[in-house]
Amino acid sequence: MRTSKTRSSLNTSSTNNDSSFRWQQCSQCLKSIPNNSDNHQCSDELNGLFVEHNRARLLIQEHKSDYFKDLTFPSFMHTDIIFISPETMRLLRDIHRNDHILLISTTKDQQRTLRIGLLWSNSLLADNQVAISRTVIDQLSEQQMIELRAIPKDHILDTDNVTLRAITPCESRSTNERRLITICLKHQLVNRIVFDEQHIDFVYLGQSIIFRIEKATDDINLIDSLHSLSLDSNLPKFYRIYPLTTSINIHFESTTMNNNNIQVKSISLSDIGGLKKEKSDLIDLLVTSTTNYIPPRGILLHGPKGCGKTMLINAIAHEISATIIRINPSDIYSRHYGESETKLKHLFAQTNITKNNNLKKKYLLIVENIESLCPNQERITQQLERRLTTTFIELLDRYLDGKNIFLIATTNRLDSVDTDIRRPGRIDEEIEIGVPNQQDRLEILQIKLQTISNDLNEEQLKLIAERTHGFSGSDLENLCRKGKILSNVSRERLIRKV
Repeated sequence: MRTSKTRSSLNTSSTNNDSSFRWQQCSQCLKSIPNNSDNHQCSDELNGLFVEHNRARLLIQEHKSDYFKDLTFPSFMHTDIIFISPETMRLLRDIHRNDHILLISTTKDQQRTLRIGLLWSNSLLADNQVAISRTVIDQLSEQQMIELRAIPKDHILDTDNVTLRAITPCESRSTNERRLITICLKHQLVNRIVFDEQHIDFVYLGQSIIFRIEKATDDINLIDSLHSLSLDSNLPKFYRIYPLTTSINIHFESTTMNNNNIQVKSISLSDIGGLKKEKSDLIDLLVTSTTNYIPPRGILLHGPKGCGKTMLINAIAHEISATIIRINPSDIYSRHYGESETKLKHLFAQTNITKNNNLKKKYLLIVENIESLCPNQERITQQLERRLTTTFIELLDRYLDGKNIFLIATTNRLDSVDTDIRRPGRIDEEIEIGVPNQQDRLEILQIKLQTISNDLNEEQLKLIAERTHGFSGSDLENLCRKGKILSNVSRERLIRKV
């Protein structure tokens, strides 16, 4: 390791997001680093931001709809698109737009997560940023940076067949449904690059089905064996799927889901700060065994954004060991006549199948932003919305029993929800999830800071809770995240000065 001085900035253009950011190149290791790095430690493995030939580490940003204005990709490919600035793409040299790129993230316990995407440039991004989909960001937990690496062409192998096996249970899928899923999934995989043990997320009628790429079983000849010895041992084998020569085999027999296959965040009530009364009310409504007690068929949680409605639902489901079946309004709507109603009926039919399999287990039908699915009748302007609302109410009356299957809906705009669905017998209870008070804010800060190293004492936390009046739970989480980033930056600058 050696210390070197940096030379003049390579980037003279400004960006819309951060016009002050520039890359500058190290005269010895030739990596491009932020221009505010006074003392740069040359090393093969850098912890901060950098760009070099076919490799970079950048700050994570979320996709915006403006990024897709000039692109004609189908919607199912949007989660695979990765955006960087034109200047950063130029510094990567051999990587061009629409090339496959490898995303590498490393957790605190040094576990690596790999994902393949298609790289595109967008001038709306700053040079130190990479834009990825919200789905990928959620999988990365609290990480702020991610590494981009080119996949060398000689690392991509040809294969005669690729096998995908469902992780999500698909026993209830009919033969026609499996045939349709197979056709659509094969179409999505054409010309894509995949790797062993990769997870492929496929959405069918609003429900996510996860498939895993199984290891190829092709006969390996001597040339392939010698070729594999030259590959990076830290990376899996990559395969390109050709439309005519690669056979895609899809198996719907699900395997047991465990922590090694897929990581599922389990949230308990102790992970939620504040909301003591609301948590107690939900437990009493869904768990009580009082004689002659009539439980509610539906519960509506309403209140401002970011105050914990979704977290509370997940925690309650975990507390009562209930299965969550989500109805996403954006996945229900279809431009084809009658298809939206069919999707709704299919989701409700799934709850009936699971109920018959286990009569003692509870199931929660979750509809977030229910005003999108059942808007106030006075504000309905399209016939589709009226038909969907009527169908949804009919299905609620048919399936909800108040014993095994419950509806829990959320909304940010209570007055925009159809009054017919809010009447007793459908939604029997309405619970407000409001902005946390000072004591609740203190509890939220204490919980969020448990996973972040800090030197704050109790008095300082109380002062922060007092001065953050009006902050929601998500605002406080973002405050902790930014504080962590600023702390890391200050520590790195102090180390450089020493």
